[in-house]
Amino acid sequence: MKQNYRSQVPFMKIYVFSDTHRHHAAMEREVIDNPPDAIIHLGDYVDDTFDLRHGFPHIPLYSVPGNCDFRDGGVEELSFLGHRILYCHGHQFGVKLGLDRIRTEGMRRGVELVLFGHTHQQYLEEGTPTLLNPGTSQGFVSMQYAILHVTPHSLRVELVKKST
Repeated sequence: MKQNYRSQVPFMKIYVFSDTHRHHAAMEREVIDNPPDAIIHLGDYVDDTFDLRHGFPHIPLYSVPGNCDFRDGGVEELSFLGHRILYCHGHQFGVKLGLDRIRTEGMRRGVELVLFGHTHQQYLEEGTPTLLNPGTSQGFVSMQYAILHVTPHSLRVELVKKST
């Protein structure tokens, strides 16, 4: 966590990756070039975070398995500077068929933001809760991910799409 030098307000920059599918070099490059305060990986393949965990042990890394990870996928919650976040791969809620089930789960849990992957498509829907899919972070043609800019008073989402 850093302090904003002008206002002394703590803030965090959190990277959200998903669906790397064993092609994690672009994800690792982003972390090396501009290290975040925390990383969330939404599965497929969660083992792609192994090098990040060992290369950057000081950066908290949260992950859940996806449908291709061959282990039960979790639905987890986090809180950053008072903002509650639900994160999962998304297949558990049938996100390829619609977002009603995952939205309802976020509302039931009272979170501000729901993170999910699985569809390989960037998606941002502002609301209560806000729904966010960072897209696929494989980096074949483009590298997609999201950055959460968090202060105690705000949570802003930035979608990133870079040509590789």
